[in-house]
Amino acid sequence: LRSYKDYRFLAPHLLLSLLLLLLMSPPKFIWLVIISNLIYIQVFGQTYQDVKSSNFIYDRNEVKIFRSQTQDILMYDESVQNPWCNTLSVWQSRYEPYIIGVPGGIGLTFINVLDDIEIPMKSKYLLLTEEELNGFQDFTKENHNFELVKETSFGNLYLNHESKCVE
Repeated sequence: LRSYKDYRFLAPHLLLSLLLLLLMSPPKFIWLVIISNLIYIQVFGQTYQDVKSSNFIYDRNEVKIFRSQTQDILMYDESVQNPWCNTLSVWQSRYEPYIIGVPGGIGLTFINVLDDIEIPMKSKYLLLTEEELNGFQDFTKENHNFELVKETSFGNLYLNHESKCVE
């Protein structure tokens, strides 16, 4: 994943350990750490910017294309009592900028691990590729009542007849 969650989990513990090490060390060691950090701060800043800047660049046309392909189907319905009726499920590995095109009010659920999926799925809509759908059906050992309602540039949009949202 490009989110570096493992580093965010490890960083506080590492920083606390380094702080304790510095507090227990002789003053010469503390100055050595400070000077070495000051030397590398500019190199780190430039490298970090080079690596991370691509995370914020995307093709806005993809968002417009996805929105135009799904706007007649994915619509928030404030009259429903069940919040799952305003939800779209998508594979987490395909979390891309086009997902910004989902209209306001529609919740997103991300499928990360097949073992964690509650069957039947509760989301009214699913955005899956053929490969993801086949993998899901192979995993659950059954065919599901998903109706293909739209082929998009980013996967197929299905209506989940197993949810309590579709009659």
